[in-house]
Amino acid sequence: MDEPAAGLAPDETKKMVVLVRKLKGRYTIILIEHKIDVVMSMSDRISVMHFGSVIAEGVPGGDSAKRRGAARLPRGHRAAMILGVGG
Repeated sequence: MDEPAAGLAPDETKKMVVLVRKLKGRYTIILIEHKIDVVMSMSDRISVMHFGSVIAEGVPGGDSAKRRGAARLPRGHRAAMILGVGG
């Protein structure tokens, strides 16, 4: 899924999160999203990518995120959050 929360009102975003959570356990979902609150609310694992390279990965709220290279991005750059809602 590529940024499913883009353009959604807050109440629509909540409904989308509930729908994706219902699929948990039945499917593995790869989701690209820039809204951190959405990412943290429905992911089991998170990988942060910058120009095709994984710069950080781990679990939401976990202190054990493993960083690869510098996780700080140059000003004006954005990283894609790719997360799995696993089964």
